Amino acid sequence: MKVFDSAGLNKSGRSAYDVDWATLRRAERAWSSMRTFRDNANRCARYARGDQWSDRVLDEFGRFVKESEIIEREGNVPLKNNRIAPMVRAILGQFSSQRTEPVCLARRKNDEHLSDVMTETMKYVYQTNNLWELDRRALEMFVVSGCACFRSYYAWDYEADMSNVWVDLVNYNRLFVEGYTEDPRGKGITLIGEVHDMSMGDVLSAFSKGDPSKARRIKEVYRMRLDEEVRSGVEQWLGEEVEDLSFYRPLNSGLCRVIEVWTKESKERIRCHDTLRGRYYLAELSDWEGILAENARRKSQAEAMGVSDVRLIKAEWIIDRYWYYRYMSPYGDVLAEGETPYKHRGHPYSLKVYPFYNGVARSFVSDSIDVQRHINRLVMMQDFTQKASAKGVLLLPEDALPSSMSIDDIASEWKRHNGIIMYRAKAGAPGPSQLISNASNTGVYDMLSVQLRMFDDVSGVSGALQGQRSDDRYQSFAMYAAQSQNSSAMLSDLMESFRGLRESRDLKNMKLVMQYYDEPRYIGVVGGDGDYNLYDPALIRDVDFTLSLTESSGTLVYRAMQQDFLMQLFSAGAIDVRTLIENSTLGYADKLLASIERNMAGAQGSEVIGGIGADQNGSEAQ
Repeated sequence: MKVFDSAGLNKSGRSAYDVDWATLRRAERAWSSMRTFRDNANRCARYARGDQWSDRVLDEFGRFVKESEIIEREGNVPLKNNRIAPMVRAILGQFSSQRTEPVCLARRKNDEHLSDVMTETMKYVYQTNNLWELDRRALEMFVVSGCACFRSYYAWDYEADMSNVWVDLVNYNRLFVEGYTEDPRGKGITLIGEVHDMSMGDVLSAFSKGDPSKARRIKEVYRMRLDEEVRSGVEQWLGEEVEDLSFYRPLNSGLCRVIEVWTKESKERIRCHDTLRGRYYLAELSDWEGILAENARRKSQAEAMGVSDVRLIKAEWIIDRYWYYRYMSPYGDVLAEGETPYKHRGHPYSLKVYPFYNGVARSFVSDSIDVQRHINRLVMMQDFTQKASAKGVLLLPEDALPSSMSIDDIASEWKRHNGIIMYRAKAGAPGPSQLISNASNTGVYDMLSVQLRMFDDVSGVSGALQGQRSDDRYQSFAMYAAQSQNSSAMLSDLMESFRGLRESRDLKNMKLVMQYYDEPRYIGVVGGDGDYNLYDPALIRDVDFTLSLTESSGTLVYRAMQQDFLMQLFSAGAIDVRTLIENSTLGYADKLLASIERNMAGAQGSEVIGGIGADQNGSEAQ
């Protein structure tokens, strides 16, 4: 038993929290093992944003310096023609034009009426987290680095002032994984986590759990270990980008490093099947006696009632595999730990690496870097050639120099508009002439054209997909559309892989909704049909849903198709005006429907008033 004083320390001066050096070092090894991947991903990111001369090479002094420094030493400008950025933007545009959203379907036919409620709830999660924007940024990271990761959890948000299912995009520089080696679905992961940089207020809010003594201990954990040696190490990282992230030290000295680690562990447990209540569950070994006692009670009760068929609890000893989380300080203190609180029994991360060949990750952008470097070299070569070529050099023989003008006067007069240089011509002596060399006939432009076409072939993103005009002025629209379609087909594997990541994340979000939405709430989606659906956890909690991504009803193409289909039904007389407007996607449909209802109510009122007047007139006539 540990004894702590009022400051939260035990008598040995160590922090009140347990120290788990084994897990911390295991997490560090996993983070260090991804150094090569992070270096390659950051290199691709630099090329995508236009920093394409930052590769380090040996100079004449044997030092590693950036290529741009060597070019600048020679008095030249490191020019570039960034072809990677338009390629990435074209892929993002393709993704945005094919917007999809989750659709839930109950596995049992009797629960089909609840599918629409769960689908609207997932759309509500999308809008609350702005997942369409987050998905575009994740796809950009996916294309550039070859890795994308989401973190799904349920928590209280102080800015939104509500508890909800939240989704964060995890930066690959902060991520560490162990066991993602062969299965591209990530089934072999045994450790996953990330490093957080949090303010002291956020750390206290997350881990003190309303206990002032825990808050004091957390402050002591970070204060007592932050000695001068560590403090100087923290300060040297100020101003550096996230690419230079350290495992133990935050980027900003005013923040606290918290390391989140999820490990897959084993434990002896009992798998139980309660045949009376029809459910499976897991129990601890300490519950064995209670299970035997419950079976004995059921047997005695059945004997007393004369029942021979007794429904007992079938128990089986197993080695259970489960996920265990730890939030740790960089000094090994465990701030919080426990078995996964989620009913899906997994970790909160959704991870996808593409492409994945035998445990080697390689980003989509990396295939285009060599071609991009060749393009840059050709641009530089043409620039060098133009700088070294003769551009209007005046050849003036010495015999033709006028005695009344100096060479500086001649140079100034030569450049001036309508300038005049007077000289005495001699028989047989050449006159002044101007030398201009043709710097374009060097073959560089032909090589550059070849490399640009090769870039499209390597990336699979043609000019048609980017919306560029074709060089062939007589090219038909059908041919242009076919080129765009073929380019989209080359990206289908990339898009399907990212689609699988989104479905995996949305499935976790759906399970979090079913677990934590414990009170009825009305779900309304902006841009939907305008109706509110009641999410009743009592009805949905035990329903088994499947989830898939389909084309979003919010796209212009989908809305146009829906409106056209309704007009065809209306023209055929299958629906009336009211049904047409109720299901219309027009923005003013609600106002139009309200106007029609008011007119109909007014018309019915006029008929009633007219009928009463006719009766009164009739009775008076009689």
